Amino acid sequence: MNRREGHRISLLGKIAIKVINPEDSLNGYAINISSGGVSLYSDRAFDINTELLLTIFFKYDVGEEREDVFGVVRWIKPVDGLFAVGVQFKGISQETHPMIFTYLDVTMNLSRPRSSVG
Repeated sequence: MNRREGHRISLLGKIAIKVINPEDSLNGYAINISSGGVSLYSDRAFDINTELLLTIFFKYDVGEEREDVFGVVRWIKPVDGLFAVGVQFKGISQETHPMIFTYLDVTMNLSRPRSSVG
């Protein structure tokens, strides 16, 4: 049974991770994203229910944009010397996090098959 609220979309890129308490920061790499959360790789393990502040970097032809989002660690598993981490977003909406929703909308529209009418 899939309990996710939204479809997962591939997102391969840098992600900055800050543990709310203590205030140390590290880098990771996003694996996929949905409106409900993100999966990422980190070289550090986190406890379940750890609150994180994530800065997601979106690369475009003209540069890089970033967006901060709060989340909670929901699962973690070791993978080849790293850790795969599932983070559920907190307080996310189209108004507060437009870049995440724009990325999801654009990517979903590009992956949908086009119908031919004729």
